[in-house]
Amino acid sequence: MFIWEHHHWPHFRWDANALLTPLAAARHKQGQLLGRMRDLGFKPRKEAEWRATVEDVIRTFEIEGERLDCAEVRSSVARRLGLPDAAMTPPDRRVDGVVEMMLDAMHNRSRRRGSMVGRRRCSRPGTGLHIQSRLDENVYGAGIKVSDQEIERLAIERDQFHGEWNYRLMPRECQSAP
Repeated sequence: MFIWEHHHWPHFRWDANALLTPLAAARHKQGQLLGRMRDLGFKPRKEAEWRATVEDVIRTFEIEGERLDCAEVRSSVARRLGLPDAAMTPPDRRVDGVVEMMLDAMHNRSRRRGSMVGRRRCSRPGTGLHIQSRLDENVYGAGIKVSDQEIERLAIERDQFHGEWNYRLMPRECQSAP
């Protein structure tokens, strides 16, 4: 089961006290691992980062039902991390864009204008895809509640793939006044 298939997605509940001890233990082990990696030196650290990044990119896109060529992903990540000896298969433009998007998301946590749309543009095939964006600088109130009746009146067309968040809001049919 994928996390998004869970019936409470994305509104999870947890017991923070129960998680505190295992989370602290995991964080401690992470610190130990990072210390050992620092002792390894530059090249082994880059190679470990390369392997982990390749795995992240491939698995992330498998979740969305897309299969990327592993050799192309390895090559693109290696080139971007400065490991040219590992970059043997030239990646196509799409794979290169996907890797750029993932590295930007993992390292820069970029939120600059248009970056999220740009990331999505990189992740889909270029043929037939047209994305327009503009920055909405309006301020909106938080905590506004919408009733079930108001939602039911909307003309929502849900996609078969993740219909809970992947949908289109269609225009309502004109209703004549009584």
